[in-house]
Amino acid sequence: MIIRSASILVLAATVAMAQPVSADTFGAIAYSPSKKAISYSVNGASRSAAEATARSGCNASDCRSALWFKNACGALASASGGAWGTGWGNTQALASQYATETCEKNGGKSCKVRLNVCTP
Repeated sequence: MIIRSASILVLAATVAMAQPVSADTFGAIAYSPSKKAISYSVNGASRSAAEATARSGCNASDCRSALWFKNACGALASASGGAWGTGWGNTQALASQYATETCEKNGGKSCKVRLNVCTP
């Protein structure tokens, strides 16, 4: 029985190692505080590629990269008074929580998540 169990463990480890490893996928969120414009990218091959794609879709002179993330989710929250914040995490819920907390730390009241996206 012990030999059979060991064989199964070796077979399981061999199968796990034979599976292809996924490439890292980068995401980014760009934000314009003056126009409240948001743009994002979730399928970048690199941090710089994801940030460039996000900025290019923002269409505002003060648009800047607000957050980048790898193999994860990112979120942006803002409040009516102009405060905003970002956050990232392994789940959408965690990214939203961190974005809301950051917005509140920046002086926001009743911060609301405006964008929550994840890499594939």
